[in-house]
Amino acid sequence: KLSPFADEQFDCALSTMALMDGPDFPSAMREAFRVLKPGGSLCFSVLHPCFITPALQWLTNDEGSYLGLRVGRYFDKTPFVERWRFGRRPQTAKLVAYDEPFEVPRFPRTISDYVNAISEAGFRIVKMEEPRPSEEQAREHAWLNRWYQHAPLVLFVSAVKA
Repeated sequence: KLSPFADEQFDCALSTMALMDGPDFPSAMREAFRVLKPGGSLCFSVLHPCFITPALQWLTNDEGSYLGLRVGRYFDKTPFVERWRFGRRPQTAKLVAYDEPFEVPRFPRTISDYVNAISEAGFRIVKMEEPRPSEEQAREHAWLNRWYQHAPLVLFVSAVKA
């Protein structure tokens, strides 16, 4: 809810890796449209809905090399909670917060759920990107190499208020 803000108050609405964690994406798009000036930009990133599914599983061979990514239950929109712990913390970090598990709510959506909500709010999509780690990043970080080789981790969307 952006109720504290007046209509057509902003030039840009930006969200980085957050909109996938809210229960009502269409409402978020309508509110972003409301507070943007005509011609204003909407830019956001979300975990890629085609590959970050409730049944995501990395497939490996007998040697432990990654062969690909199994996705499943793409159309299952049942909310769920993921439990996380920071596993790639800096070796010098001794902060307790890194060790504490935390929960992230998930509200699965399809690509069409995202695109239709953006369009129905009145936006015109101008660009979508599925970025890939660079070869250098993939060599440097094994966890990024999986995504470099097999699938995009995130989806970027840029749209304008018509």
